Amino acid sequence: MDFEVDDYSPTGPFLFSLTTPAWRVAYQADYDAKGLVYRPREQDAVILGSGPLAQPQPLEEWLNANRPDLFLEGDRLIDEEGKLIAPRYERRPYDPSLLTPLDWQGVDLSKESQGPERRTDSIQYYTSAHLQATGSFDVLLDDDGSGEAADLVGLKVDGRCLDVTLVHCKYSSKPVPGRRLEDLYEVCGQAMRGAKWRRKDALPLLDHLHRRAVQYSRRNGGISPYEVGGRRELFAIRDQARLLRPRFHTIVVQPGLQARNATDEQLFLLAGAEKYVRDTSAGDFAVYCSR
Repeated sequence: MDFEVDDYSPTGPFLFSLTTPAWRVAYQADYDAKGLVYRPREQDAVILGSGPLAQPQPLEEWLNANRPDLFLEGDRLIDEEGKLIAPRYERRPYDPSLLTPLDWQGVDLSKESQGPERRTDSIQYYTSAHLQATGSFDVLLDDDGSGEAADLVGLKVDGRCLDVTLVHCKYSSKPVPGRRLEDLYEVCGQAMRGAKWRRKDALPLLDHLHRRAVQYSRRNGGISPYEVGGRRELFAIRDQARLLRPRFHTIVVQPGLQARNATDEQLFLLAGAEKYVRDTSAGDFAVYCSR
């Protein structure tokens, strides 16, 4: 399932939805005498675990027994016990000189995904073309969709290292770049979730990419998700992955962000995402935006 935030208000309750390609169910989290409690906003879902003795269980019950960590603005965290953890260090905004502005010529800033038809006016297509022109990959593929590791994933064997590039794209809420904080919330969250793929020498990521590539091809009438390389190159990387040291590179892509007019609020949000990604993946972090 995917966890999607439905409301970015600074006041509670927390509103979110759990989603799959087939359904979407809305929930909320709020404090009462028992602490932080999760409830469905309308109809509850029912889950069934694996194993012959598994019994159906209301998702509300499961959420309250397995509370997710909630990441908040300002590098704050609500942990599984409902405790608020705030940083003691001095927060600094993301250095605007590190932003990478692109020209986005011919791109519809409201069109995020390229789709199997490879829409040339989409943000994802333009980003893929830019990466292929400026970098080198053994494999570059489209993993866009529910359950994705990233919109684009690049792999490159470099000596004894495996370079993994996770690219997270998000459309602009307005047709022109601006100072809108809401344009960054979701894509920063995607970048933070993507950092988990660093675990176990990236082997779960390679298995995920193979499985998703097969599903993509079946779902789209045999169209391949590979932009560079293919299944043979991915298998070759999987075969030697245990002997390689993964190096992660995370790229946030939001052409709705204007580099020369970025606000402190936008830069603080990027700084929080950067710190989490660097701490979790031991990798670097870049932002593609507009001039």
